[in-house]
Amino acid sequence: MISAKDIHEKQKLKADTIQYSESLYYQINSNWDCMYTIVCNDKDIQDEALIELATDLLDNGQSLIITGNGGQGKTSLMMRLAVNFALRTNEVSIIWISMDIISSKHIENFWSMLETEKNYIICVDSPFYNEALLKKIKSTFPIQQKENVQIIFAERIQRIEELLEEDPIFTGWIEPITAICCMGNTSEKHVFQVLENYYITTHYYILKKDWKHSVIEKAVAVIYGENMAKMSMNKIESQLPEDISSIAEQVFHIFFIMDKTYPSISGINLDWKEHLHKCFPNKSIDEYCYEPIATYSIFSLDLDLDTYAKMMHLPEELWNKMNYMISKHTEPVRYNRERNTIQPKHDVCADMFFHSHPKADFIRCLIQYLNVTKNTQEIFDNVFRKGKMCRNIISAYEKKPDYQPLIKHIKKIGVAPKNQPRLILACLWNCGSLQEQISYIEKKSNKR
Repeated sequence: MISAKDIHEKQKLKADTIQYSESLYYQINSNWDCMYTIVCNDKDIQDEALIELATDLLDNGQSLIITGNGGQGKTSLMMRLAVNFALRTNEVSIIWISMDIISSKHIENFWSMLETEKNYIICVDSPFYNEALLKKIKSTFPIQQKENVQIIFAERIQRIEELLEEDPIFTGWIEPITAICCMGNTSEKHVFQVLENYYITTHYYILKKDWKHSVIEKAVAVIYGENMAKMSMNKIESQLPEDISSIAEQVFHIFFIMDKTYPSISGINLDWKEHLHKCFPNKSIDEYCYEPIATYSIFSLDLDLDTYAKMMHLPEELWNKMNYMISKHTEPVRYNRERNTIQPKHDVCADMFFHSHPKADFIRCLIQYLNVTKNTQEIFDNVFRKGKMCRNIISAYEKKPDYQPLIKHIKKIGVAPKNQPRLILACLWNCGSLQEQISYIEKKSNKR
């Protein structure tokens, strides 16, 4: 629950505590408490026109889908709306659900805990992360409370599309609902067509250049100091790749540029390998040690610390030190103490890893996981459950020489596109040679 009382308590935090949260937030850390502290203390850069648009829609009784490509400030916007409404009125109670950290036991009797006479705004972050739980929230929704409940969802448009492909999850219970489509530029508009296909009202909003500039400038000022921000902003912004519209990716690229230009100043760690090298200078660190963390983020899976250690064949001495380090919340991963899991500090980090490591292979990474865990069904039930994600996997992997013969044979015998990646993974996990793989595929296909 987000309340005015709790917000005022956050505003009483010591200056150095707020400053620490600010340094994490502007390194694009999506940790909930960190973001909440920043927004409560007005340390975020606000796009007033976007906030006004969303506020007007909520005031008119709409539920919202805040969507866009990765790193466009969707969760920050939802947090700002939550805090603003909590401070503005006592007539609405604000509830926040982070689907990447909540467990099913916490949501078991969710609707029965709400008071029937109260009004609620429920903020649901990353609904794709736990689709089963989202379906349960929908199926148990008490229709008699429809007039008292509005929901805000914040999720990437690609994941919204995945959710809608199998089930119109956002319709049939909380209407009226409107999608705010945050865009870096007009060329992104086509990715939102799926919303119109499901007759969801859309508002297209192009994020303002001045706002993006202010976010980048604040990030540099927080990490490197205001003088450095004033001196170097024009120079470093001119080095940004033109094809990057995500504000999170822009900030990361700025940090990479700054780190190369002024390596002795920031002290921040921009990737996992670099971080481990600084912590353990005498140890050999695998260049792809971040690969499992990035892979699990893409597929919205939990990666527990013990499984990670087995996958990377980490010596016990090194692992004990890493375990301690991660538990103390050091960059650039986030540690979930309740689940004992690690994940990127922002899902854009996973995208950037695969972009900068073309030899990275999440199929191989998933096979590594299957070899060290008993939870094999989780992979086959959850990873390849979505149509478009599966088709994208096939499109990407049929270009890789190691997988071409296998994918060609799977297509030749007419396996349904949605089942192809699932079969590939099972085949590679169980078989060695190509002939064994083909025999395995034909055996499985004959059973269908």
